[in-house]
Amino acid sequence: MDGKAPEKALANTDHHFLIGAMAYWEACMAFVVDQPKNVVQYLYPFSRPTEITYIHMFAGISLPLFVTLARVGICVRQNKVLRNMAALGWRDKDAYQSFASEVLQDAVALEQWAVDYHLPADETFDTKSLGSSTYHQLKAFAHMCKFSILLELLRNFPSLLDSEVDHAKPSQTNNLSVSQTTRLDRWYFDLSGAILKHAKDIPEGSTCGLYQTILLIICGSVLRPSKDTRTSFPKDMRANEKLEAQVLSTLARQDELDERRAFVRRRLQTNCASFGLRQVYSRAELLLEDVWREFDSGSNEADNLPSNRHWIDVMTELKLETFFG
Repeated sequence: MDGKAPEKALANTDHHFLIGAMAYWEACMAFVVDQPKNVVQYLYPFSRPTEITYIHMFAGISLPLFVTLARVGICVRQNKVLRNMAALGWRDKDAYQSFASEVLQDAVALEQWAVDYHLPADETFDTKSLGSSTYHQLKAFAHMCKFSILLELLRNFPSLLDSEVDHAKPSQTNNLSVSQTTRLDRWYFDLSGAILKHAKDIPEGSTCGLYQTILLIICGSVLRPSKDTRTSFPKDMRANEKLEAQVLSTLARQDELDERRAFVRRRLQTNCASFGLRQVYSRAELLLEDVWREFDSGSNEADNLPSNRHWIDVMTELKLETFFG
């Protein structure tokens, strides 16, 4: 596909609808089923910026972000396959090392793309008659997509944040130091807060709210209590690392956690009532409630979030798979 082909395809109303719908579908289903990364390769050209920004009824102005979210979902599930392979003794096999390297390279490239991605300027929008509030909501939704991409990547690939973590060694991820865990938790806390800040800019009942489910799941799945900093720190922990842990404990206190969870729960319930998709939203809510219950009960012994059961594991175990659109 040449450089102008995506622009030409999107300029056609029927083609634009199908392309946006498929990107939206692929992004949601990528987290539900295992598949090779080339299944979404047909959408890669639409992750590049175009001279005109075409507004889609599903994707809004976020078509490139949905294409990338689909790639992230595939990457995350491939990472889970790697963990299963390691548990079966494949870690020293050439096939494992090659696959692990490829998956990590994909994660690095996706993170770089997301960090560098900038929302299109207002003057590029193909529709000039939208009210200012609609523009604001479209941008808020796009920001939710961007930060959800980054949160899911960093949650599954902590080596993107900490070069000392060897992604090819799951055992190392399971034994992160207190300072490494605190640093990661702070990023997860800040990114989830960024997602919810933009979600609050979208009124309840807005049509943009219909397409938030997968983003709210990603955001909600990291809302866990911070570690109690009243306990003693390791002797080799530096003063700035202790301070970082204490600050996080203050910011991510229980009332803040409860408030964030309540917002996610309320938004899912509102979408359920507003759009009549009770089965989808009730499954999403059940999924998050079980994730939170596990966090609160301490039934998962892992101290760091990357080693905790992923929300995909909970979804699979409880047979809650569905199209989380």
